[in-house]
Amino acid sequence: MPSGFEHEAPRGDQTQVINLAERRSFMEALGPGILFAATSVGVSHLVQSTRAGAAFGLGMLLIIVAAHVFKYSTFRSGSLYARISGKSLLHAYRQQGRGPLMLLGLVIMGTMSITLAGVTIVAAGLAQAVISDALSLPLTSLLVMLLAVAIVWKGNYQYLENTAKYMVIFLSLVTVLTTILVLPNIEFSNARSWVLESWDLKTILFAVALAGWMPTSLDMSIVQSLWTVEKEKLSPSRGDSAREGSLDFQIGYWGTALLALFFCLIGAGVMHNSGVTFSNNAANFSSQIISMYASTLGDWSAPLIASAALAVMFSTVLTVVDAYPRVVSALLATFKQDSDEALVRAPEGSRHFYLGTVFLHVVLAYFLIAYWADSFKGLIDMAATLAFVSAPFIAFCNHRAMCSKEIPLQQRLHGKQYSLSVLSILVLLVFSISCLYVMNL
Repeated sequence: MPSGFEHEAPRGDQTQVINLAERRSFMEALGPGILFAATSVGVSHLVQSTRAGAAFGLGMLLIIVAAHVFKYSTFRSGSLYARISGKSLLHAYRQQGRGPLMLLGLVIMGTMSITLAGVTIVAAGLAQAVISDALSLPLTSLLVMLLAVAIVWKGNYQYLENTAKYMVIFLSLVTVLTTILVLPNIEFSNARSWVLESWDLKTILFAVALAGWMPTSLDMSIVQSLWTVEKEKLSPSRGDSAREGSLDFQIGYWGTALLALFFCLIGAGVMHNSGVTFSNNAANFSSQIISMYASTLGDWSAPLIASAALAVMFSTVLTVVDAYPRVVSALLATFKQDSDEALVRAPEGSRHFYLGTVFLHVVLAYFLIAYWADSFKGLIDMAATLAFVSAPFIAFCNHRAMCSKEIPLQQRLHGKQYSLSVLSILVLLVFSISCLYVMNL
C-alpha cells in the first residue's frame, strides 16, 4: 500500500463518519430558527389556528398563508442582518436615529407583559389539565413563570436552545400524523367552505388577531437577531455558516407555516360544525385540545400529547421570559451610544438590568393573568391585535436595515426580495389602518 494511506479508514466507514458528522452539524446548526418555532407554535398555532379551524373551517386558511407571506421579509431580516453584519437589528435601528429605538421601546414595553401573560395562561391551563387543578389559574401561572425565571437566571442561550429543540420536533411529528388522520373528515370539495360566509365585526377582529400573531409578532425579528448573534458566539463562523444559518431560518419559518395550516385543518376536521365550541377557560380549553388529539389518535395518546403540548408551551414561556428583557437590556445599552465607533462596541446590556427586567416582566404578567383569568381568549386576542398594529413600523425599519451600509452591496435587498419587502410594508400598513378604523366604529 502506498505510503501515507496505511491508516486510512475503509471507504464505507468513511461514508458513515461523514454522514454522522453532517447529521450532527445539521442538528447543531438548528438554533434561532427552532427558538422561533417554539415561540410561534405555543399560542398562534395551538390556540389561534385551532380556533380558526373550529370556528370557520377552511375559511381562515388564506389569511394564515397571507400572514406568513407578507411577514416573511421582515422576519428574514432579523436572521440575515445578524449573520451578515455580526450585529443585532438594534444596531441598525440606532443607526437610523434614536427615534426608531424609542418607538421600538414603546412597542416592546406595551406588548411584552401582555405576550408573556398570553402564553403563560395557556401553559398553566395545560399544567392544570395534565398535572393538577388544585391551585388557581393565576397561581399556577405564577409557578410556571417562576420556573422559567429560575432556568433563565441560571442557564444560558445553549440551554434555552436545547430545551426547545426536541420538544418542538416531537409535537410537530404528532401534529402531522393527526392532520393526516383527520383529512377524511374535512369537506374539501365544498367551495363555500374555503371562504367566510360573513365578515361581521367579530369575524374581522378575530382575523386581525389571527394575522397579528401569525406566525408570531414581528418584534420577535429583533429577538431573532439577538439569538443569531448569540449563536454565532457559541459556534464561530465557518465556511458554511451562512448557508447553515439560512437553512435554520427557512426550516424554522416555513415549518411553522405548515404547522399553522395543520392545526387549522385539525380544528376544522374535529370541531367545525360539531356543535362544540372552545371554552373561554384556559384549563378547559387545554383539555379540549388534548381530547381533540385523543379522539383522532386514540385514548392511549392523551397523556403523551398532553405532555408534549405542555413541554412546548413551557418552551414558549421560557423563550418569551428571556426574549423581551434581552431586547430591553440591549436596546438601552445601544440607545446610550453617541458615535458609530462606540456603537460598534456597544455591550448587550447589564446582567443586573436584564434580571431586573425579567422580574418586572413576570410581575406585570401575573397581574394581567389575575385580571383576565376567566377570559384568556380575550387576553390573547388583545396581544395579537397590538402586534398587528405595530407591524408596519417594524417592517419598515427592518427593510431599511437590509438596505443600509452595514450590508455589502451584493447582499442588500434587490429584485424580487426588495419588491416583496416594499409590498409587505404597504399591505401591513393598509391593514393596520383599516384595523384601527374598524375598532373605532
